[in-house]
Amino acid sequence: MYIKKATKRQLKKLLDFLLRWCDIVAPEASNSRGKMGIQMVDSIELAEYIVAKLGLVNHLKLQKLVYYAEAYHLAYFDKSIIEDNFEAWLHGPVSRKLWNHFKPIANVYDNIPIEKGKRAEIIKSFKDKIAPDQLGLLDDVLSAYGKLRSYDLECLTHEEEPWRFARKGYS
Repeated sequence: MYIKKATKRQLKKLLDFLLRWCDIVAPEASNSRGKMGIQMVDSIELAEYIVAKLGLVNHLKLQKLVYYAEAYHLAYFDKSIIEDNFEAWLHGPVSRKLWNHFKPIANVYDNIPIEKGKRAEIIKSFKDKIAPDQLGLLDDVLSAYGKLRSYDLECLTHEEEPWRFARKGYS
């Protein structure tokens, strides 16, 4: 619903975010805080929600899903949902915080494990922390991008102008 109804203004904000993560420009992208009761969450909680919601997700795919969740959230709500910055790594945008957290339990192509019986608890806990509009947007992002393979998501990020600019001169 949210993704299909993107306006030109929202798409511009999405581009502003994409430009910001590779340090080109976009100082106005996060200028309104506290709007509509929108809440920030810890990126690890967001990542755990994604894994609980989708099931088997490898580390590479999780990084891209968190990235797109942040990008769409910023575009729609004028506010980040997480504090992390993304870096332009070889396989696409990466949150170093998430990388450091999940690296001991899952390499790039390893699925992120989730404890048996914890899935419903993680989902409920996360839903209690954010506004319904935020949850709707995140679930739309997961519906649109969650069915894609990690390789497909990597290719998407590599097609975007900010990625090409950030990686210019690198292999």
